[in-house]
Amino acid sequence: DGTPAVPVYTSPRYLHAAGRLASENLPVGTLLTRVPPGHALYLNSTAPVGMVLPTEGLADLLEEGAA
Repeated sequence: DGTPAVPVYTSPRYLHAAGRLASENLPVGTLLTRVPPGHALYLNSTAPVGMVLPTEGLADLLEEGAA
């Protein structure tokens, strides 16, 4: 749909299938502080089923889950 997205991989298998990308392992809370405004997360783009996930509200959900 044209929304800019940051690729995120939940397993090394999917990351390596994407090719030679620079990567870093981060907790989700840290990742969310680095995502530029207006960007979504593109989860496992090389998996049989990838997902574009809006970032709005994710930090709130993480805080609720930690409580």
